Amino acid sequence: MFALMVFLVALTQTQSSKRTFKQCVDESNISFQHLEDLLVGTSFANNTAVHAFCFCQLERLDLMTGDGKVHLSPLKRMCQEYKTEECEEFDKCERLTGRTKEETAFLIYKCIFPL
Repeated sequence: MFALMVFLVALTQTQSSKRTFKQCVDESNISFQHLEDLLVGTSFANNTAVHAFCFCQLERLDLMTGDGKVHLSPLKRMCQEYKTEECEEFDKCERLTGRTKEETAFLIYKCIFPL
């Protein structure tokens, strides 16, 4: 749960977080139900729209590059500023890889926000 707070702080610190969020929703064509499930943490639908949304969010937060390279160090640093425990989880998440950059982003979301 602490990782969720760190992620939300990172999201709100971007200048255009609302616009970015809407752009990612539009670009990914994610359904409202899948988006709600993802954000509330009730389930993770494993489909291309959800993968695309996850990638878009992580890329816009500069946690992934356009070619799919992952760098969660900004989140880990933010985590360490607020709490010294559990921050190593970001290292585990950062090592995950999928078949595509979008699937990698999805796996990272699942790692950061385990159900």
